[in-house]
Amino acid sequence: MGKDQREIVGLGNSPRERAYMLLGLARAAYQGGDQDWPVQLMDQAAAQAHQLVVPKLRASTLADLACLSWDMGLHDRYRSFLTEAEEAIEAEKVPIQKAEGAVEICRALGYSKDRQARTHHRALLSDLQSLDKLEVCLSPTLPKLWPLLQEDETRQQAHQLLETLRKLPEGLQDRDRDFYHAGLIHLELAFGDYDRALAALNPIRSGKIRSQALVDLSVGLTSRDPREGLQWLSVISRQADRLRAIRLILAEIGGEKRPWRRQACQEALQQITLLAQEDESATDLVVSYWLTRESDLRKFELTGKRMGWTPEPAPLQPFPVPQA
Repeated sequence: MGKDQREIVGLGNSPRERAYMLLGLARAAYQGGDQDWPVQLMDQAAAQAHQLVVPKLRASTLADLACLSWDMGLHDRYRSFLTEAEEAIEAEKVPIQKAEGAVEICRALGYSKDRQARTHHRALLSDLQSLDKLEVCLSPTLPKLWPLLQEDETRQQAHQLLETLRKLPEGLQDRDRDFYHAGLIHLELAFGDYDRALAALNPIRSGKIRSQALVDLSVGLTSRDPREGLQWLSVISRQADRLRAIRLILAEIGGEKRPWRRQACQEALQQITLLAQEDESATDLVVSYWLTRESDLRKFELTGKRMGWTPEPAPLQPFPVPQA
């Protein structure tokens, strides 16, 4: 792909999809050592981002472009993209949507360890405290913001906000109450309070919402102990949710770098491979995962035969001799 915008016709279904496809290609090209192509691809991704009309989506996409620019050493582009992102989010009229865009800018500010990030953190926490509790509980803003907080003051402020969210709002309908508890599970896991996350599961009555909440629970518990997270997979009733949980758990344990957790992760990978045999779609998912990890095809084929994934070749039959 060059600079001609006609070359990206048909790539993705929307400007946002095209922007992230191009952004991913730019990052891969940069990591591959290319000098010029990553910048061209990033320029095309920026052109797609500028077509986005939803302020939150435009701001978050520009924030991701800023992160890539910083990684590539293009610090002027980084600051330019950040300025554009801040201008875009100011146009957002829906408060919770504005908060969700603002946290992406906070994440991008963290790349350069910009001191302005602390001011953004405090302002964002103050904004969240003034919003509807149900909206805040269901929003990804606070879980995304928590890992970015480095100061004791802002971390304490975040904990105080969580304490207020733990008190169920009055007058919620049954379905909203279930959603609220599902949101609490996500929040408690983000803050590392696994016991409270487990407790928040009990009041959920809707089977669909409970199944979706179990995905968060199984993936979140995997970060504490991979084997513990897998215990909840069989409880997830809906196949689509179970497959999503498997995909997220594979990503979680497959990217583990800490030496003291490798043994537990390896055991979990073996266990999830065995569990996947019960479902064809799950089997396909796990097989594709192992294909990306295993470079020795013969070793993979041997494992597949043991698991029953690849059939043994049929025995050779004698060629029939035609009768005279």
